[in-house]
Amino acid sequence: MFLTTLDFMVDGIVSDRRKQRPLNRSEEIQTNQRESDTISATLPGSSPKPSKSRQATLGLKNIASLFEMKNPRLKLVGVLAFFCFISFVFFRHQFFILLFVLVGAVSRMLQKFIPVITGVDFCLFFSILVSVAYSPTLGIITGASASLMGSFLRHVERVEYYMTPIYGYVPIWIFMSFRVIPELNIMLTGMLCVVVYVVSRFLAIFFTGKICIVSQLTYISTALIFNYWLFSGFAPFLMRVMV
Repeated sequence: MFLTTLDFMVDGIVSDRRKQRPLNRSEEIQTNQRESDTISATLPGSSPKPSKSRQATLGLKNIASLFEMKNPRLKLVGVLAFFCFISFVFFRHQFFILLFVLVGAVSRMLQKFIPVITGVDFCLFFSILVSVAYSPTLGIITGASASLMGSFLRHVERVEYYMTPIYGYVPIWIFMSFRVIPELNIMLTGMLCVVVYVVSRFLAIFFTGKICIVSQLTYISTALIFNYWLFSGFAPFLMRVMV
């Protein structure tokens, strides 16, 4: 009995000393934080501060809510961006060919707002890039598809206008396939292909139907200037990205 009473007395003294032990800085901060959280929870209209894991969960829910059906446009943009990224990483050739066809077709629509025939479009530029980077066959497919789609979007009624770009793409395909045009650098190779295109196109139109010399000279001059600007400024970067 005496030993039991002594044990209780020793335990009480130790617990009192623990209570009276001064807190270090970290324990004081934790104690103050718990007290402030308790006070905030007891105030009317207030709620306890969520933990870090709870905050992360709420953040993920907020991001996921952006892609709910109530934001269909944003959801569509996110899905397209995701598939574009996957295509660029794993299917780079197909990604650039499809992109060039779409952009080239849209660029052909500019002719609808210009009263004279010009060579200001991306179809020839993209066709030459694909021919040099991948193969001449894919290049002619890219250029011809973009030109035909662009003419269709412009609601061109005359059938010969659909075939006009083919007159220039076929010689480029022949020269590139048989290495007639040397692959020196993208600038020189590209401009040689542009010259072949505009000359072949002019001769084909000259021998197959009525021709307006002024319109053709306008087309040749604008095509040479515009493609020179493209090949000198953008072609080296695009070639690095494509391959």
